[in-house]
Amino acid sequence: MFNQKKWLVILVSTNSLQLMGLAEETVQIIPLPASIIASQEILNKDGLYTLITDWVKQRTYTSAEIIWLLSPEVCFDYLLTTTEQDKVDSETLQFLDSVPFENILSRIYSTPEGRVITAVNKDLLMALVQSFSLHGYTTKAVIPVRDSTLTQELFTSTVKRSGELSRDSLLALTPSTPKKDDSKAKSHSSLPLLLGVFGVLLAILIIVIVLSK
Repeated sequence: MFNQKKWLVILVSTNSLQLMGLAEETVQIIPLPASIIASQEILNKDGLYTLITDWVKQRTYTSAEIIWLLSPEVCFDYLLTTTEQDKVDSETLQFLDSVPFENILSRIYSTPEGRVITAVNKDLLMALVQSFSLHGYTTKAVIPVRDSTLTQELFTSTVKRSGELSRDSLLALTPSTPKKDDSKAKSHSSLPLLLGVFGVLLAILIIVIVLSK
């Protein structure tokens, strides 16, 4: 089912994480106390990691792939009023300057209403992603949604569209790169040593020839 992968869908709101995996029939909730996250700002990153660690210890989602859903509560949206690129750039800059965070992730999405810029607090999002990655979870996509509640239907439709959602991810995900074959590099790096040894041997040979005369 669903390519036999282990999936975990997490809906992020201002004061909780709503989670559901393939083996679950109900939504799990991790409250986010104001002492840890307030006004979408991370106040206690270690406290967040402890919350996630305590939750992970009670679950069996190890090595699952996560699709993050961002509720409207944690997103800042702006409907573009023009299609002219110069004006789009200008509107985008003005909007992003108004978002009250130092580090921002943003992307333009096409919606039934038109093209919408969505921005979120990058520090908050990265802290959440990292808190799960420390336990072997991989982020597949980060997607803004219009839902504030995670349901079985939303979970199912999200996982079925995982390929599409990964292309529309708000967070640019870097694919793993294969390890470089360094055998050629090693052979090149040993060349100066071989030349040095050859030079020493040649010098010794010349000395022996000169002394033998």
